[in-house]
Amino acid sequence: MIGFSFSIVTCWTALSGVFIVGVNAGGPPVMVYSWIAVSLISLCVALPMAEMCSMYPVAGGQYSWVAILAPPRVARGFSYVAGWFMLIGIIAMGATNNFVTANFILGQANLVFPEYVIQRWQTVLMAWLIAFIATGINLRGPQLLNKISHVLLWWNICSFIIITVTILATNDNKQPVSFVFKEFQNFTGWGSVYAIGLTLGVQMALNAIYFGTLTGFETVISIATEGFYLSYAMPLLSRLLAYYTGHFTAFTGPWAMSVPVSLCLNAIGLTYLLFGSITFNFPYSAPVDKDSMNYTSAAIGVIGVISVITWMTTGHKHFTGPRLGPSEKPIIGEDLAAAAAPRNEELAVKAG
Repeated sequence: MIGFSFSIVTCWTALSGVFIVGVNAGGPPVMVYSWIAVSLISLCVALPMAEMCSMYPVAGGQYSWVAILAPPRVARGFSYVAGWFMLIGIIAMGATNNFVTANFILGQANLVFPEYVIQRWQTVLMAWLIAFIATGINLRGPQLLNKISHVLLWWNICSFIIITVTILATNDNKQPVSFVFKEFQNFTGWGSVYAIGLTLGVQMALNAIYFGTLTGFETVISIATEGFYLSYAMPLLSRLLAYYTGHFTAFTGPWAMSVPVSLCLNAIGLTYLLFGSITFNFPYSAPVDKDSMNYTSAAIGVIGVISVITWMTTGHKHFTGPRLGPSEKPIIGEDLAAAAAPRNEELAVKAG
């Protein structure tokens, strides 16, 4: 499980596949300082969700926590929406991984054969091949997943060390420290004034949705991240709504913060997630044309329409919410919280 999780969330593998985005949109200073800032503010999301996981360690994650924490009147619908956002993020993240792996493979081919020019259709076909291979392993060889996870753990660690040492040892044209921490590089086509202006207000972000940006790889990344962000936002929103509607329950799990601190972090985390979800619809470069349109908002909109239609036609009749176990009946809101209480007390005793 450690190897599996590490291979998914290891930062250097993920960043190496999308490095060019940060290089074009500010260069090393933006990448360094934004990494620090985003890491700090992401704690405002991670800490409240750690509280929820400590109190309710259920397999459903966000969609289960929404069903538990949201006011009973909206818990079922909110849980349904959160489940859709999770599904969007998981599927799009898989597509992103296919793209990244395809780029790695074709990039190696270009490195060995400099005359070879990578075509977009070749990247798509390679991504499809990777998707088929992954599907085959999951269907026919699930017993191999544990061994693959162990290999990926050591592969990630060793490759990081080898690549870093090799680049530092063989590169004779090293940049000065000022290049990393001071020299802002803007190759996006957008002026700095516009970039600063767009960050000043939410309404500017909302208007920017209509501009559009690059298709393909960047769009898939945005959809994946936005899906996860919105699924993370739903439990935080549910907890705040429960507080203001009189259905709030203080957490008593092994990891629990004071109510004021918890609510404050929920509010900060929710604001950050919503802001991030909007900015993922921003244009990546200018000028914007049909080839550089960002279809993230359109894709999210289509999926949103589908989720609403399925909710109105079948979801509100048949979706009963998460279950605590295979033999448990579906329970929502306060009932689910009450049903989980004995398990929470058991965990608290073990933690103590």
